[in-house]
Amino acid sequence: MKKRYFRKKDPTTFETTKEWVEMTGREFYAFVSAPENKGRHFMDLGDVVLECSAEQLKQHRAEIDRQRYLRKAEQGFLTVPLHLPAVKEGQSLEQGIADETQDVEAEVIRRLSLEALCAALKQLDEQSVLLIHALYLADPPATERELARRLGISQNAVNKRKKKILEKLYLLVVKREKSSQ
Repeated sequence: MKKRYFRKKDPTTFETTKEWVEMTGREFYAFVSAPENKGRHFMDLGDVVLECSAEQLKQHRAEIDRQRYLRKAEQGFLTVPLHLPAVKEGQSLEQGIADETQDVEAEVIRRLSLEALCAALKQLDEQSVLLIHALYLADPPATERELARRLGISQNAVNKRKKKILEKLYLLVVKREKSSQ
């Protein structure tokens, strides 16, 4: 299904009196690229992209993060019985249920890296965040070809932008990690 893009005809109107203007992918990209539209925010709802306030976008992203967290939290739970026959005499309960498969150091490093990446993402402009979200964070992620079709640009242009953004993210993450040492 083709993605549809909508912006407010007048972004200063109240919630109940909004009029919407539908745009093609190419028009949308030109619109968000224009310097005069820098402060405008858009929410990707799958097959529709709607203009919204900064607060609405923040709430939408928080809800997506919450859903992702809940899906992750549902995985990997282990039920431990109150009676543990695996606990040997002289062992503490903590030693008896210790999970030898977990690498705490690796998990801490992964979380710190994730924290640095989130901070770096916040430093990107909205277009870059939308591109990275569509290619890597969306569920399911879009291919470069799909994103190019949505935006009305070539797949090669999407690839070049992606590489440039990833390089910038890498530099921001490295800079943050060096400053925290």
